[in-house]
Amino acid sequence: MLTNIHKKTPVGKPIVSGSSGLTERISSSIDSPLRPIEIKQESYINDITDFINFIENTQIQDSEALATLDVGSLTNVTKKKELTLFAAPK
Repeated sequence: MLTNIHKKTPVGKPIVSGSSGLTERISSSIDSPLRPIEIKQESYINDITDFINFIENTQIQDSEALATLDVGSLTNVTKKKELTLFAAPK
């Protein structure tokens, strides 16, 4: 379970594997030929180490700010999507 610790009453969501699922084979057949194209993209980040190196070597101008965007809920398509923007203060 993944626990939503930010909720007043922590609720867990199950972790569901896609292995041996209905879409595993089609996903694999699409992923393999697209991988060489994906890794050539300027925006490609391989793993957390690659991300940390990228951030440490990125020059931020005075007119720019680091920010992240989080989708608050994708569990129910009828719910209003909550978007949260976090930005570093200047």
